Amino acid sequence: MKDPVMLMYTSVTTGRPKGAIWTHETTFWFSSMQGLRWKFTGEEVGMTTGPLYHVAALEDIALPIMLMGGTLLITKSKGFKIERILSVIESEKVTDCFLFPFMIYEMLNSSQIDQYKLENLNVIYTGGDPIMPWGLQQLKKKFPHVRLVQVYGLTEGTPIAASLDHEDVFEKSHTVGKPSPLTEIKIIDDSGKPLPVGTVGEIAIKSPAVSSGYWGKPRETKATFVDGWCKTGDLGKFDEEGFLTIAGRKKDMIRSGGENIYAAEIEDVLFRHDAIKEVSIIGIPDPKFIEAVCAVIVKKEGKQLTEEEVIEYCKKHLAGYKKPKKVIFVDELPRTPSGKVQKFVLRNQYRGVNHG
Repeated sequence: MKDPVMLMYTSVTTGRPKGAIWTHETTFWFSSMQGLRWKFTGEEVGMTTGPLYHVAALEDIALPIMLMGGTLLITKSKGFKIERILSVIESEKVTDCFLFPFMIYEMLNSSQIDQYKLENLNVIYTGGDPIMPWGLQQLKKKFPHVRLVQVYGLTEGTPIAASLDHEDVFEKSHTVGKPSPLTEIKIIDDSGKPLPVGTVGEIAIKSPAVSSGYWGKPRETKATFVDGWCKTGDLGKFDEEGFLTIAGRKKDMIRSGGENIYAAEIEDVLFRHDAIKEVSIIGIPDPKFIEAVCAVIVKKEGKQLTEEEVIEYCKKHLAGYKKPKKVIFVDELPRTPSGKVQKFVLRNQYRGVNHG
């Protein structure tokens, strides 16, 4: 059971991917943990939409449905078109599917969406990025019978370590929910000491589905996997009700004028602007404050928005030192095959940009 069964490569959001070693044991346990969480019966017709070399396509939802004897549809990942996905959901009577956030947005924005009958679809699972408020509202309006489950995890440290149930998705949409069965999550400081509720620190995860290490990378393995815990490199905090909020990647934290600024907090505010389709917050060099906040934004089609309007909007909802000093408008954000924004690409691209 402890023999390696496959290498699953991490998403390229901060640099080069690493091969996480998955054993027969971790694979079995991860499937079982999902079965416990969502009580799959074997009657499900599941569908995977991403590339099979990615954990969200091969292991999230797909493996537990097969383990229980259900039906699994595998769609080709190249040349993605939401109309093709919707057609398969309709014709094959899909009950459970995993759609990355960008796929959900394409579905909601499709001019052909009303021609598909999706009455058999019960649950959409999603992860990688939070679903923006307008997306939640549109899903509820167009598909009131469909439940949305948002998940959080990482390839090497339990791919679904926490999930947000449909019942909590509106009230707690700023969180990723609560830990999965058989999963422990704690928030630690740089020395590994646990932090109290409400304090931002690094997320550490312990479960039977934590990888045994990185293939051919002993130094990175030793730094990441400590006493059975996976140090994720993600920043987060728990609230009083036990819901986990992600504050961003540790490498994404912006240090400006002696203050720690968490990209996810600013992104959450800007996601709520009715002219913004997508946004990514990065730090750019600043001669005075070391780093400055830069917002890279994709506007909704037909919407007008200026840099000054974005900054003024942020001033109304955030402390002054957190507002962007630079706003850049782009047609699209660079993403991994699983839909995650590649912030290192943006940082490299806009490292030398001037700001006022």
